[in-house]
Amino acid sequence: MSAEVEIWQVICGDDVYQAALPELMEWIVEGLALPGDPVRKGNLNWLEANRVPALRAAFANLKNVSAAAPSPQEAAG
Repeated sequence: MSAEVEIWQVICGDDVYQAALPELMEWIVEGLALPGDPVRKGNLNWLEANRVPALRAAFANLKNVSAAAPSPQEAAG
């Protein structure tokens, strides 16, 4: 017996995309899904992505990556 994968939906621009949670988290880290983009799991209500507890780790990772990366001015030296 295999576990059923929970499908999430995210609205980016005018399109609705579907993904499993790990893929959606990758999209957040890559900047493809933004904190204010509406998301939902299954038929639940739409929420801003940064308000969903299951996605907090992805946004925290995004902030850590941003904090560790040099600013454009620092990179230019």
